[in-house]
Amino acid sequence: MLVSKKWLNTMVEVNDIKTSELGEILTNAGLEVEGIFPLLEATDLVIGEVLEAIPHPDSDHLSVTQVNVGTETLQIVCGAPNVQSGQKVIVAKVGAKLPGLTIKEAKVRGVESNGMICSLLELGVDKELLPVDSGSHEGIEVLGDDAVAGEDPIAYLALDDEVLDVSLTPNRADFMAMQSVGREVAALLDREYKEPAVETDVLSGLPSNFQVNSTTENCHLFIAKVIGKVSVKPSPQWIQNALMAAGMNPINNLVDISNLVMLETGQPTHFYDRDFFEVDDITVIDNFEGSVIALDNQEYSIQKGDTIISMAGKPIGIAGIKGLGNSMIKPDTKAMVIEIASFDSLAIRNTSKRLNLMSDSQARYIKPMDSEAPRKALERILYLLKKYGDADEIYETKVYGSLEREQHLKVSVSFEHVNNLLGTHLKDEEIVGVFRRLNFAPVVAERVVTCTIPSYRKDLFIAEDLIEEVIRVVGYDVIESTLPEMPLTQGTLTTEQHLIRKAEELLVGFGAQQVVSYTLVSKEHTENAQALKDPYALMSPLSDKRKYIRNNLTTSLIPTLKYNLAHQNVNNLYFEISQVYGQGSDEWRLGLIGDGHLGRGSYNQVARVLDFSYIKGLLESLLSELGINTNRLSYEENVLDTDHYHPYRSAQVFLDKKYLGILGEIHPSITKGALSELNLSLVMSAKKAKTKYKPLNKYPRVSRDIALMINEDVSHDLLVRVIKQAGRPYLVDINLFDIYEKDGNKSMAFTLSFESLDKTLVDEEINQIIENILNSLLKELNVTLR
Repeated sequence: MLVSKKWLNTMVEVNDIKTSELGEILTNAGLEVEGIFPLLEATDLVIGEVLEAIPHPDSDHLSVTQVNVGTETLQIVCGAPNVQSGQKVIVAKVGAKLPGLTIKEAKVRGVESNGMICSLLELGVDKELLPVDSGSHEGIEVLGDDAVAGEDPIAYLALDDEVLDVSLTPNRADFMAMQSVGREVAALLDREYKEPAVETDVLSGLPSNFQVNSTTENCHLFIAKVIGKVSVKPSPQWIQNALMAAGMNPINNLVDISNLVMLETGQPTHFYDRDFFEVDDITVIDNFEGSVIALDNQEYSIQKGDTIISMAGKPIGIAGIKGLGNSMIKPDTKAMVIEIASFDSLAIRNTSKRLNLMSDSQARYIKPMDSEAPRKALERILYLLKKYGDADEIYETKVYGSLEREQHLKVSVSFEHVNNLLGTHLKDEEIVGVFRRLNFAPVVAERVVTCTIPSYRKDLFIAEDLIEEVIRVVGYDVIESTLPEMPLTQGTLTTEQHLIRKAEELLVGFGAQQVVSYTLVSKEHTENAQALKDPYALMSPLSDKRKYIRNNLTTSLIPTLKYNLAHQNVNNLYFEISQVYGQGSDEWRLGLIGDGHLGRGSYNQVARVLDFSYIKGLLESLLSELGINTNRLSYEENVLDTDHYHPYRSAQVFLDKKYLGILGEIHPSITKGALSELNLSLVMSAKKAKTKYKPLNKYPRVSRDIALMINEDVSHDLLVRVIKQAGRPYLVDINLFDIYEKDGNKSMAFTLSFESLDKTLVDEEINQIIENILNSLLKELNVTLR
C-alpha cells in the first residue's frame, strides 16, 4: 500500500513529524514500512516564464528560448515541440540534479544553453502515471497562468510529497483504505482523525425506473444510482497528485473520483456511461458461458460459475474484476450510472486466478471488506461529484440486498488479563485510552472493558486480539525484560514417531528408497478403492491438479514409478510413509512400489524378482520387526482394487482380522512391478509382541518334505493354518518350495521343520506328527499325500 504523506495529512496532522519517524512508528505497530521515497526526485528547480522562443539557426526541431526565472533571464535551447512564448514552465538550472542527470552549461549546435525546460517524465514521474491532459506527453510540462516565476514548481504542483510503501499483513485488509491508515496513525499519535466530507442523503432522489437484481449467491449487495447530468473535465490537482502517489494514472474527474473513493474507503466502484444502457436493468448472474472483450481490449473466456454483471442478459462486467465493452466514461459523457457492490470473495478469487486477471478492485474483493464501506463510498462519491463533476438530476438509489448497518461484534477483556498476558503493569486508564483512540467505544464494568469492534476491523474476535491492540499502540518497550522460567525437560519421540522411524530404517535396510510425493493432488487421484472418503478440497488451489489433499498413496506412487521408468531408472523399490486425509478421518499409510529385480545379479548371487512373493515376504519381515507376529496376519483374495493391482496376483491383508491393506503385483495395463499400501495407523495401535530371549537349542532340528494334492479352492493360507494346528508342539517352520500343476491337478510341496527344547526327537515321534497332519488335511480340506 502506497501512502501519500500529503494525503494522509488531510486526515490527521502529520506535517510536524518527519516521514522517517512516521515510518518507524507504523513499523513498530506491526505495519512494516518497506521504503520511503519522494514523489519527484529533482533539485534546484524553479518556475520560469518563456519570454521568447525562436527556431534554432542550425536545427529544424530545436528552439532557442529566453526564460525569466525570477532573479535572472536564462537562454535555454529546448527540443520540445510544444514550447511557446508566454508559457509558465519548469526550469532545471545549471547544477540541478534530475534522475540520472546533472544539468551543466552547454553549447547545443553552437548556441549556448544554461539549463533545461523539463517535463514531468524528466523529473521521475512514470509515464503510466501522467495525467491524460499533461503536456509532458508531447514535450514539456506547461503550468497554469497563476504560476509565479522564480518560485518552486514542485510546491506549486503540490508534488512536494513523500510516499511510504507499507507492507500489508494478511490480517489487516482494512489497511487497503486510506481512511483506515488515517485512523491508525491518529490512534498511534493520539491525535484527532478528520473524516473526509460526505453527502449524507444518498438514497433519495428523482423517481427512477432503473432496476437491479441478482440470480446468484455470489452477490450480497448491489447499488445503482443514476446521475442525469455530469461534466467531464480534468480533476483538481490534489486528486491527481493523490492518485499518482498511489501509483494510479489520473484520467478525468469522473474516473478519478471512482479511483479516489476506492483508495479512501477500500470499496471498489464502477461508473458507466448512461447512454451505454439499452435497457434500465442490471442483473448479476453466474450462468453465462462464452467469450467477452474487456475494457483492456483483451478477450476472456467466461465459464459457468463466474460472477458476471449483465444488462438484459448481455455481459457488461466481470464482477469485482474488470468492466466489459464500451461502458466506460468517455470525454463526451453527459450522464452516468454509479455501481457499488459486494461480492463473494472466494468466487472473485477463483475467477481472477483462472483468467490470470488482476486489478485494484480484485485485490480488495478477495479480502474481508468493511460491511459499511458501500454506503460510505456512495456518500463520498456524491459529495465529490457535486463539487468537482457538476452532478445534477440525481435519481433515487436502487439497491439489491440491504444497506442496513450490521450489529457490531462486542469483545470483552479484563484489565487483569491484559497485564497478565503481556507481563506489564498498565493502568486501567491507559488500556481504556488505547481502545478509545482505536474507536472501539470502550465500556467498563467491574474491571472488565467491553469494546464494540468497528465494521472495518475484520481481524478482531477474541480478548487476545484486544490485548494485541493494546501493546501495539502503547509500544513493546513497556514490556519488562525478564528471564523465562523453564523446567528442564527431555525431548523424546512419541510411540508413533518411533515406529515410523524404525520402519524407515528397516525399509532402507531392505534396499528400498524413500520418496516424498505431492500432498496436493487432482480429483482423479482421490478416486481409489483404498482412499478415505470425502477428501478435503482447497478453497483457492494453485491449479486443478493440486486442488485436493490426498486420501491415498497408491495414486501418488504409480506416477513416481512411471516417471523413473521413463527416465531409464529401473530395478528400484520405493516407499513412502505419510498421512492421508478424508473429512472426519485421517490415517498413517505405508506405500511400497517397485519394478524389475532387487539386487544386482552375479555369478554367485541371483537378483530377486519384485513379484507377489517378494513384496509379501518383505512386508511380513517388516511387520515382524515392528512387533507384529506373522501368525496374526491373514490373507484373502483381492476383490477391492483390481484397477491398480493384478486381479490374480494380489491379496487383501488383515491384521487380527482387521483390514490392513493390499499387496501384490501391479495391474499389467499400468506397468510391471509390485505394489502395496497398508494402514500404518492400525499397526501403531495394535498390541506389539514382547521381545523374548531363550537359550540356543542344543537338540537337533529335524526336517521332512511332503507333497500334497490339493483342490483349486484351497488357499495356501488355509493349508498352512491346518498344518500348524496339527503339528503342535514341535512344528517350528513351514516352507513352500514347489508348486506343480498339470491337467487340472495341483501339487504343493512343503518342508516341515521340527525341534524340541528338552530332547532329541526320534523317527517315531516325527512320523506320528506327520500322520496327524495328513489326517487333519484329509478331514478338513480333503487334501491327500501325493
